Amino acid sequence: MQRRAMIAVIALLFGSSMILGTAFAQGNTTSAAIPSDAQRLGPKVERLARELGVTLDARSAIDPRASLRRLLRPLDEAVNRIDFGPEDSMMELVLRGFVAELHGFAANPGTWNGRVTAATERVGKALNGVTSILIERSPRGRVHARSDGSAVATVGTGSISGTVTTHGTPAVIPDVVVRVFDSSGVYVSQGTTDAAGTYTVGGLGPGRYFAVTENSIEVYIDEVYLDRVCLNSWSCGVTLGTPIAVTDGVDTPGIDFGLVLGGTITGKVWEDVTFVGLSTGITVAAYDVHGYVASTATPSASSSTYNVFGLPTGDYYVGASDATRAHVAEFHDDIPTAGVWKDIFKGTTVPVTVGGSPAFVNFILPLAGSIEGDVTEHGTGTPITNPIAVVYEADGTPVGAVSGTGAGAYTVAGLPSGSYFLTCSGPTPTYVRELWDDSPCVFCDVTTGTPIVVTQPSSTAGVDFALVQGGRILGTVTAEGSGTPLEGVVVYVFHASGPVVDQAISAADGSYATYGSLSTGSYYVGAFDVTGEFISEVYLDTPCVGCVPTIGTLVGVTAGEDTTGIDFSLVPGGRIAGTVTIEDWGDPLNGGVVHVFDSIGNEIGGGSPWGGAYQTLGLPTGTYYAAAVGPTAGVGLQSELFDDMACPFASCSPITGTEIGVTAPGTTTNVDFNLPLGARIAGFVQDAAGGVPLFNMTVDVFDSAGTFVVTGTTDPYGDFATEGLANGTYYALAEDNTGAGHASQLYDNIPCDGCDVTTGTPIVISSTDPYEGVDFSLSVPGECSGETHLDLASTSPVSGTETYEACETITAGGTFGVQSPGDVDFRAGVQIILTDGFFVESGAAVTFEIDPALLP
Repeated sequence: MQRRAMIAVIALLFGSSMILGTAFAQGNTTSAAIPSDAQRLGPKVERLARELGVTLDARSAIDPRASLRRLLRPLDEAVNRIDFGPEDSMMELVLRGFVAELHGFAANPGTWNGRVTAATERVGKALNGVTSILIERSPRGRVHARSDGSAVATVGTGSISGTVTTHGTPAVIPDVVVRVFDSSGVYVSQGTTDAAGTYTVGGLGPGRYFAVTENSIEVYIDEVYLDRVCLNSWSCGVTLGTPIAVTDGVDTPGIDFGLVLGGTITGKVWEDVTFVGLSTGITVAAYDVHGYVASTATPSASSSTYNVFGLPTGDYYVGASDATRAHVAEFHDDIPTAGVWKDIFKGTTVPVTVGGSPAFVNFILPLAGSIEGDVTEHGTGTPITNPIAVVYEADGTPVGAVSGTGAGAYTVAGLPSGSYFLTCSGPTPTYVRELWDDSPCVFCDVTTGTPIVVTQPSSTAGVDFALVQGGRILGTVTAEGSGTPLEGVVVYVFHASGPVVDQAISAADGSYATYGSLSTGSYYVGAFDVTGEFISEVYLDTPCVGCVPTIGTLVGVTAGEDTTGIDFSLVPGGRIAGTVTIEDWGDPLNGGVVHVFDSIGNEIGGGSPWGGAYQTLGLPTGTYYAAAVGPTAGVGLQSELFDDMACPFASCSPITGTEIGVTAPGTTTNVDFNLPLGARIAGFVQDAAGGVPLFNMTVDVFDSAGTFVVTGTTDPYGDFATEGLANGTYYALAEDNTGAGHASQLYDNIPCDGCDVTTGTPIVISSTDPYEGVDFSLSVPGECSGETHLDLASTSPVSGTETYEACETITAGGTFGVQSPGDVDFRAGVQIILTDGFFVESGAAVTFEIDPALLP
């Protein structure tokens, strides 16, 4: 199945304020380099701000997290104002999931480490998704933002039209929404099929677009044009479809869809013990084998029966959850979860066949446990309004975040029995984040805290926090020589290991004061001029163009006190500016990065094109080189060195490009790029033993001669993609650089310990179409790599000597039993379950063995 929908929807299914994935858990201690990450996300944050009607200050260009903080409240209010009908359930689910992901990004300073990461890409997709849905549902009607920030009601007079029918028949389908997205994957407009199954989407300017269906009755499998499965138009990767060229003033006809009737999963949801039918707040979701939401349903109030429609043929994990968190969520079959995404893969898959009979899955949900407590200010006992509590499982996996009440209390509900850890912080960054019980936690290991035991359905109370007011750093920012105060300069405070922990922005008189969330310790401080007029620096008087802040001088801070006199005097800088377009199409590029290198090839900064234009921040006088790379989520563009030199993902030597001279304080213009279309290699990396997606695995791509070309890195959901490859033959190698010990593997399923990469299976690219399905299943030597959950319910009785082994569970029963003189050995890593129908005849022998060594 081609779909790559955002897993963010699980946030709503298992608590709408959840922090998703390890990328949003604890601080990343990688040293920070400013400002690659911001260049990717800044324009997307600004576009969301324009749609919300919020004016951002200058810091948005360099600090997307700080800007998001300002947008979250108006974003929540805008979402709550949308009147979602029953036909909009999937849209609402995806939107709230995206919003939850943005909350997680904004709330956790460790997410920001200055470099482009898997988290960057996921947040970028979430920003695009939220903005697209808000544009579509805006009560102001469709408004499009120009690159200069102004807005216009229409962007052109071109249109797209076509017909939607049932696949293979002339039967038309009315009331199907056809959404249109631009070449960057951002929503533009839509139309709806009439009684004759026809639609028109107008108001389109010249350029390339992608079209996606969403049928209102949800029984059909939706598609991206042309014939590409897309189970949700807001999150399936629309730019993987076939681009549709539009000319101003001209209709592009024949953009037709033939939708296939999908398969169904049905069942009932009851409450454990009472067996009362459940419907209010209950959501049942089907996930594909990669853990992406395929479709959802809510049980009917009258019968507690649900029907998940519109599924392509395949195997699905199925989960049921309670939005009220009164009940413990579960994955089929009886796998409780606190809302951790990886728990999906502990479940048992359910086969679905298009045109076949519905699959039946019932759920019996037990009442949940919870953790609750009070949050006050240390020393005064004053309740802290709206504290933020984050709970973690025993291994440190984040479960979810909740905002407490105005009275200074919080409750984390929906928890199965188990051991947890908890952190708490104030609603604004003026208190030091704390790990229970009574430990400061800026970038701590949460598993060093005091465990909190929960026994469902009881509440574990008295988990209280007394938060300490943090320390602040104060100073002034002026222009060197003149002493003129500089307004709008962003001042960052970095942890000694690199990540940002606090920030400020200078006022009209040049003064600044950080928020005040710092615990006692030593920090690095940097001042960054987002206008690009001045060269950024770290304290004390150290220019910082693409540097890591740890080259500066440490500044001591005491919690609850002010550290003053941390002043900056910035020197005027030069800039590089230009445009980036898509070759052949001529479309201006939104997204991607123009990387800038110094005279010896070190990357020192860059800019992100928006509306095709980009500009760097302040640079010292000197010689530079530049390379442009398209957005990972875009159509797939080959990267180039300036001027017009092929450079796959800037993997070539940058100093082989054309020199770019910069004389401060001037701007060197016309450093332009015209990127050709390329193909992408994409796939999935999982653990061979448990089938769990592997995060931060690298997939290196080599050309036909075995020369390295580019690296793809898996996101928290196991997916990777490499963009912009020219036609040719390639090889792919998956490696574990996390220390978990997975053995390296060449595509396709070829062990590789220092091997010749050209002995792998060739990946031949002959067009710009995506080359997908380059999947890997990695094993740790010596680990169990067989069945995860072995179900013998439909297996015939045995009478010989047999061993049944599974990494986690074995279920025996149904038609399975042991006849004389059978000798059967069951070996599982977690449990052995005997159900109705299991038998052992006289004279037969059975051995049961729980062997934790089987666990992956």
